[in-house]
Amino acid sequence: MYTIITCTILGLTLAVTLWRKGKLSAARLEPGLAISLIGLLCFEVGLAIAMLLSLALPEKEVVTGPQTIVSMKSADGSTGTFIMGSGSIKSGRTLHYMLLSANGSVVPHSVPANQLVHITEDGSLKNSGTVTVTRIEWDRDSFLNNWSIFNDTKDRTVRIDFRVPVGTVVQRFSVQ
Repeated sequence: MYTIITCTILGLTLAVTLWRKGKLSAARLEPGLAISLIGLLCFEVGLAIAMLLSLALPEKEVVTGPQTIVSMKSADGSTGTFIMGSGSIKSGRTLHYMLLSANGSVVPHSVPANQLVHITEDGSLKNSGTVTVTRIEWDRDSFLNNWSIFNDTKDRTVRIDFRVPVGTVVQRFSVQ
């Protein structure tokens, strides 16, 4: 953002200086128009530079979690599942799970069922599991951050790790 402001101010200053010295011939006829056009041109140059700087912003890895997930009992009350099947909306599959909040309430969540999801059975876990989300984001603390224009399209999830108790994942089954 600073790039756009700086280029526009420099352009307007240059236009006014040239107009006062009589070097800007078009400004003799209509000084307001000439100064505005030069200001607009410098604004566009600043915008282009800011967009190019956005491509050079450094990235950082942000890990959220581990957060506790809990199992929900089945209808007969004897067994529980941590990750409840997959649903399908518009040919996109999702995995549903229950996240334990800080106040003890349980909140439903879902993630796309794709290659980013990893489910690991952990022998040290009993009656609860965890989910950890790893994302790549632009480093908002970078010096270049204020000189660029960016959007969050570069931010992306690279891994979703579920750790559940042993025996939770069904590895062998048969259809009869």
